[in-house]
Amino acid sequence: MIEMPYISKERRKDYDYDICRLVDSLKYNRDHVTEDSTYIVYKLIKEVFGKDGWITKSNAIRVLDCAKEEYRRKVLNPHEDDAIKRNGDI
Repeated sequence: MIEMPYISKERRKDYDYDICRLVDSLKYNRDHVTEDSTYIVYKLIKEVFGKDGWITKSNAIRVLDCAKEEYRRKVLNPHEDDAIKRNGDI
């Protein structure tokens, strides 16, 4: 299991305004949210991690894996647990 490197509430404030603006923009353009989100994540990772050596570049995969696992724990697993309660386990 991958551990999520949590960011402090204080440091989140540095990013939350810009993230909220980006999220609002994506919600406004729902017809293309998947491809637009993919582009944004790719561009962010490439710009932040894609210019230095192999270790820095490979850290991009770690970031993506951590975000994926966090999403799974916080969003998908509770949804699946609710479905099991409603419909029974398979």
